[in-house]
Parts: sequence; structure tokens; C-alpha cells
Amino acid sequence: MAKLILDGLTLEQAKELAAWFEGQGEQDAMTWFDCQTNPLPHVYTDVGGSQEAITVTGDTVIVRCRSKRGKP
Repeated sequence: MAKLILDGLTLEQAKELAAWFEGQGEQDAMTWFDCQTNPLPHVYTDVGGSQEAITVTGDTVIVRCRSKRGKP
């Protein structure tokens, strides 16, 4: 499983970006993935599991994601 790390944000910015992705950003990303030369599987926030989609620990914000091809 790959990880994407965005560095240099404040904790407040990271939380806001995570909340945006869990909401509208998730849908916006689908269009971007579809427009690639070799379309990529859509990425969804993993809200159906036993853990929350967004977790904050100290100054780290984690957004759990999944795609139709597999589990997170």
C-alpha cells in the first residue's frame, strides 16, 4: 500500500484538507483519475470500516483510503 505525505502544513490546514477530501475532494478526484491516459481506479475514503476515515494523533492527520481493487 502506498502513502502520500503532504508536509509543511499547519495542523489546522491538514485537518481542513482531510475534511475536504473526505467530502467533495473525493468526488473531484474521480474525474481526475478518469482523465488519465490509462484511467486509474477511483479512491474512496474508508468510512465503512471499524476505524474512522480521518484520525488525528499529535500533529499527524491520517485519511484512510481504499479503491475498488482492494482494501486499505
